[in-house]
Amino acid sequence: MRVHYTIEALGPLHETPLESVPFETVQECPVCGSEKFMDVAVLENSLTSAWCHSCSHLFHRKRPTQEWHDHWYQFSWDKPTLKKTFFHRLPQGVRNLLKRVMGFYTVKRGIGFSKPGDKMREIFEFCRPVISPRSKVLDIGCGYGNNLFAFVQYGCTACGVDPSPHRAKAATFFGIRATNIPIERLELDTFQQRFDLVISNHVLEHVLTPHLFLSSIRRVLSPGGWICITVPNVENYLLLEQFFYALHAHCFSRESLTTLLEANKFLIHRVTEDFQIRVLAQYRPDAKDPVNPRSLLNGDRLSPLKEFIFTKCLGPDYERYEGQKIFCQWEDLASLKKLKYHHHVSYSSEKYPTKEGGVVRFSWEGPRELPIYFFKEGDKKGAPFWVK
Repeated sequence: MRVHYTIEALGPLHETPLESVPFETVQECPVCGSEKFMDVAVLENSLTSAWCHSCSHLFHRKRPTQEWHDHWYQFSWDKPTLKKTFFHRLPQGVRNLLKRVMGFYTVKRGIGFSKPGDKMREIFEFCRPVISPRSKVLDIGCGYGNNLFAFVQYGCTACGVDPSPHRAKAATFFGIRATNIPIERLELDTFQQRFDLVISNHVLEHVLTPHLFLSSIRRVLSPGGWICITVPNVENYLLLEQFFYALHAHCFSRESLTTLLEANKFLIHRVTEDFQIRVLAQYRPDAKDPVNPRSLLNGDRLSPLKEFIFTKCLGPDYERYEGQKIFCQWEDLASLKKLKYHHHVSYSSEKYPTKEGGVVRFSWEGPRELPIYFFKEGDKKGAPFWVK
């Protein structure tokens, strides 16, 4: 199927010119290593997304190189706006006192304060049964340290790693030992200690090599320690955005995430699913080799896969609009404090305004077969991917 599209709005996203982007292509599933996958979405001269038949993993098979990703997260993920505000000029002792009085207000982009609410405590409450006030906790991709504040208040020792220099610097203002290094360089000497719990909140989907990511965590995690990972759920994700969003190299299913963790000696003890998948797993280096996962998709289940892809990408009534130009609008409900679903997606033949999120107009032609080929109207160079 060929889909032609134009963009009305992208919200916080924007397109990246293709001329300056080096691409690479992978020939096997990054989770299970299987070569039995099929392309499901192809952007002209840009990203290609594939679905693994062995572990039901969705990933970018053609993608920007590791060097491009490293440079993006270090310098372009968000602007280094951390400045010497009035609060930062105060002596350390005064800052510590204010932190206690304000209940660990967080620096947000270096320009103001925001009090951590229930969302920031979700990970702490999810992991609480396996930690104590003496636990040592590491956050991979700690950002400004928001997810660690509840652990610090509980009495835990908190450390963080983030590829962004100014984010790591911001986290240190609030008693978090944060360092700016790539996850691949994480060693036992980095913090001179092993950790009882490692958390990773919406980071794994950004990592090109997930096995190397977990290998780095195993180097600093105590045997019998725990890992808490949260990733977007392919079952409840807007695939139109996933196919265009280069920074999400993966979109996990419950099976593919389980496959990845078991292969790295992590045994899952707790799982929750909605717009995201959150797992709590224990590191068991003495565990036996896991049995290869059953194949989720085979020849007689190809039709359900097609319907899943088309419905999640073009909408549940896409057949009714065939040959017409329709609008796809999505909103990030998390920013609107409606956390039940990550996105609210609407399709219609008439455009209506949006305050946040994106609006894309598209039409299609040809038989409903995979892959879906995307072409941007009026752009002869290809279909630029999206970044934040």
